[in-house]
Amino acid sequence: MAQLLSAYAPVELYHQRIALAQLAGGTEPDPGAALEALKKAEELLSSLGEALSGDPSWEGTYQAVVTARNEVGAGMSVLQSALEKGLSALEKDELEKLLGTLGQVRSAVDDVVMAASRDADAQGQGWPFQVAFLAQTVLLSPSPLYLNIEEEWAAYLAGGLPPGIPTEGASALDTLLELANHVLSEEEENRARGAAQYLLSLLLAPEGGKGGA
Repeated sequence: MAQLLSAYAPVELYHQRIALAQLAGGTEPDPGAALEALKKAEELLSSLGEALSGDPSWEGTYQAVVTARNEVGAGMSVLQSALEKGLSALEKDELEKLLGTLGQVRSAVDDVVMAASRDADAQGQGWPFQVAFLAQTVLLSPSPLYLNIEEEWAAYLAGGLPPGIPTEGASALDTLLELANHVLSEEEENRARGAAQYLLSLLLAPEGGKGGA
C-alpha cells in the first residue's frame, strides 16, 4: 500500500502543476514522469490483486484494487493524449477530462488503502496494519521528510497499543507522533526513519504483531 502511494506521487504532482499553470501560466508540466508513475502503479495493483484474489478476508480490498486498476488504465489513456498533443493543444473538454480522470484515479488509490484498513480492522488487525503502513510510508518518502499524521489518526495509533508490544516499540511510535506535521531536520529525519524501521521489523517478526505484513 505504501509503495503504491509512493509510486503515485509524481501523478499527484503533475495534477497540481496543471492547476498552477492554468492559474498563473508558466511552463507546461511534462506528463512523462506521471505516465511512468501510472505504469508502476498498475504493476503494483496487479501484484496486489493477485495476492488477494480468492481470499474472503480481503474481499473489500480486492474489489477496491480492481476499481483502482481500471481507473489507472483510464488515467494512462488520457495522459498519453496529453503527452502526444501537449496541454496547450488540448481542447477545453479534453483538459477537463484529464483533470477529472486524474482526480478519480487519486480517489480510487486512496480507496484501496481505506478498504484495506477496514478489512484489517474486521480481522482484529487494524492497529498493526495502520502502524506498518505508517512505517513503510516514512521509509519510502523522499527527503526532506514531512510526516503528515492527522489528530484523529494520531489518537487512534497512540490509544491502540496491543498487549505484548515492548517498551521500545511504544517509544518508536511516540517518536513518529512527536515528529509529525512539520518539516524535519536531518537529525530528526534520521530519528524518524530509525523508529519506522524498528516498528516495521517488530511487526514483521514471527513474534511481533500478527497481521503487520
